Amino acid sequence: MNIRIETWTGPLGPAERALVFHLYQSVFGQPAGPALLQKWETRMPARGLALVAFADGQPAGYKVGYAQEPAVFYSWLGGVLPDFRRQGIAQQLLDAQHHWCRQEGFATIRTKTLNQWKGMLLLNLQNGFDIVHTYKDSDGTLKIVLEKELEG
Repeated sequence: MNIRIETWTGPLGPAERALVFHLYQSVFGQPAGPALLQKWETRMPARGLALVAFADGQPAGYKVGYAQEPAVFYSWLGGVLPDFRRQGIAQQLLDAQHHWCRQEGFATIRTKTLNQWKGMLLLNLQNGFDIVHTYKDSDGTLKIVLEKELEG
């Protein structure tokens, strides 16, 4: 299988944004709601990064994030379509994101996940992330905050 990763920065055009939201819906089983769309509009234009993985030319996964602080990049959304899981695509997206972050001068990558997304939690731990905090959101959902210091 030939995997290609496209890198888009700053505000996305309509076609790229539609593709990312289609992947989001396919991975999580729900459309991007108003809160997510508002967050997208306010956070992505400022040093935002969207990566999309194509497997043999077909969209297979994505990873999206943005500058949260001058030296901290927040890895916000991502996932791989069920038919393409366990083929190293998530790892390639993570590697591409970390490479871009190093080039852009970020020192730390921060992310959040839920206990139900064990594959993502394990991938992050296997790639040097540390659990730095947990909390329950307003719905009572446990959130796990992870960080990784980037080496040069």
